[in-house]
Amino acid sequence: MANFDADPLKARIAQRRKRKAGSLKDVTGMLWEALETARELLREDDVQVKLKAIHALSQTASSYSRVYEVGELEARLEALEAAQEAQVKHAARGAA
Repeated sequence: MANFDADPLKARIAQRRKRKAGSLKDVTGMLWEALETARELLREDDVQVKLKAIHALSQTASSYSRVYEVGELEARLEALEAAQEAQVKHAARGAA
């Protein structure tokens, strides 16, 4: 039976928390698909469609570059953390 007294805002927040967060790989994939779609729309004859495609390309390319940069920085950080952890383990073995 439905609870009609339930707070819809709390229900939406609870549903969002249940969803699995997307990864950077997912986001870059979606943005790349959007770039390809916008690129195809540049071939349209309608000037308004072309202008909207140009705008979409510029916005999506900007977002894609930021997400890609975050992914690169994340990978570098993971490599540095792994190297530091290995160095700490090596130092701990030497002290023992």
